Amino acid sequence: MEKRERGSSSIVSGNLPCPIEGCKSSDAYALYDDGHGYCFSCERSTQPKSKKENEEVLELSKKNKEDKKKIKSFADAQAIKEIKEEYQCRGFIERLIKKNIAEFYDCRVSFNEAGDIDTHYYPYHSAKSGVISGYKCRKLPKKFWSHGNVDNLFGQAHFPAGSGRKLIITEGELDAMAIAQANYERYERFYPVVSLPKGAKASEQDVINNLSWIRSFNEVVLFYDDDEKGQEAAKDHARIIGIDKCKIVMNCPEKDASALLLKEGPEAVRQAVWEAEEWTPANIMDMEELWEEMVSFSAKESIPYPTCMGQLNSKLKGRRTGEITTWISGTGAGKTTLIREIINYTRENTEDSVGIIALEENPGETARKLCAVYMSKNLAEEDVTAEEMKPAFDFLFKENRIRILNHFDSEGSLMSTMEHMALMGCKWIVLDHITLFAAETSDGRNENAHVDKIMNDMRRLVKQRDVHLDIVSQLRKMGDSGKSFEDGVMPTLDDIKGSGSIKQCSWNVIGFARNLNAENDLERNTIKLAVLKCRLSGLTGPLPPVYYSYATNRILREAPDEYSDPEVSNYGIKRDVNGDISKL
Repeated sequence: MEKRERGSSSIVSGNLPCPIEGCKSSDAYALYDDGHGYCFSCERSTQPKSKKENEEVLELSKKNKEDKKKIKSFADAQAIKEIKEEYQCRGFIERLIKKNIAEFYDCRVSFNEAGDIDTHYYPYHSAKSGVISGYKCRKLPKKFWSHGNVDNLFGQAHFPAGSGRKLIITEGELDAMAIAQANYERYERFYPVVSLPKGAKASEQDVINNLSWIRSFNEVVLFYDDDEKGQEAAKDHARIIGIDKCKIVMNCPEKDASALLLKEGPEAVRQAVWEAEEWTPANIMDMEELWEEMVSFSAKESIPYPTCMGQLNSKLKGRRTGEITTWISGTGAGKTTLIREIINYTRENTEDSVGIIALEENPGETARKLCAVYMSKNLAEEDVTAEEMKPAFDFLFKENRIRILNHFDSEGSLMSTMEHMALMGCKWIVLDHITLFAAETSDGRNENAHVDKIMNDMRRLVKQRDVHLDIVSQLRKMGDSGKSFEDGVMPTLDDIKGSGSIKQCSWNVIGFARNLNAENDLERNTIKLAVLKCRLSGLTGPLPPVYYSYATNRILREAPDEYSDPEVSNYGIKRDVNGDISKL
């Protein structure tokens, strides 16, 4: 039972006759759940009644509704009888529809005092008995109402199930008769053409109710209005009817079939039906589209990884747009250092733009560290002035070739920011890291479900915008062996922290490890690499290690000389015999 609020109580029954003396309203009184009543006609209230009195009011309401239903049913029956007996079957000459077409569909008209047609009456038939169950009435130009039951399809009773190879469905009765007229002029016979009773959007349930009859035909052509609502409804109804049956008339030169007959003639109507297109759900490709997509994919350029990580190319075959690459390692193993090398290489060797979302750094820190990589300077050991850094900055960031998010002051969602970067021309985007990304955008939602959505959104982004996304991901606290990743344990796909969608949605997953606690300087700065997933080649497994040079702040393919002297630490510091230290 519908409830509508009024103050602190709610209506439990409405449209009741008003019991208040002096008020003659038969349907403006409402009874509320606290027992009081209110009349929206005389605008007076009644006090709560006893349970017995309230039940009497409700019983009166029920009887009143049943009486109204009977009255309407009687009125509909009288109206249907009057239309059938007194109104004529006439053609619609203003629509180029002749009398024999109107007579076939049993459409009738009434006239105004001037003798002009003012109202159309379109009959609808009972699916069981085949007799007229109601009329849809149209007072010109476009005011509609109905008498009786108009829930089936207009014209359906004239075409038994499976009575033809092709069935055409339109939005309106005049459209159906326009197609029947066009066909009759050519073939001198009637082919199955029907229309929806309530317009395209409102008739979905009528399509469902008559689905068995509709699908009894070999082919179903939907000739709906050539506007956004009509075409969307055609696709919705095609899904219901089935892709094995449906074709849709698209790009009709006029709004509908009736207008097309009037302005272009019967041949244009028949041509529109012949040119109806086979409907398939969105994004299911035909042969031609698939060939174009395959050629485009085959021609996609691969950008190699930096020389210092050259062995990655042997398995990953470079980097491509439209993919997600996830980087995983223990804390402090050098994820961000490796990513900076890739950014620097991309800027030096391509004309592409890079977008950076570094959630653990402010933009100035990120820019400064990128300049240090380009300059091969370790800012922890060398004092580099702003003036000395300016040439590197100008090269890296000129023409906004590298864009960095100031996420501390950013507006909107991080996902929309990432898409905005893509729209600004950033072909390569870096997210460091996804765990913090998810934490900042969760709004208290389930963590894994939230990450699932993020990864699906990112997968959609890289395809729609044709960008490459590098993601840094954190790991669980301990490896499967029980040892810390900071001791140099190589992570596996199952060690990724959070949802399994991270590994599932990634095209590539690269793991690396560094023993932060090794006593030997060389071992401590050796980075072991492994490809854990590669969707393109399927090649996985360990790769030759790379090395971090503390002196130059760069990743090197060969072990640097700075680690060759056991008396020299990787911090560029030499110890004398007394244990005192001095910089080299």
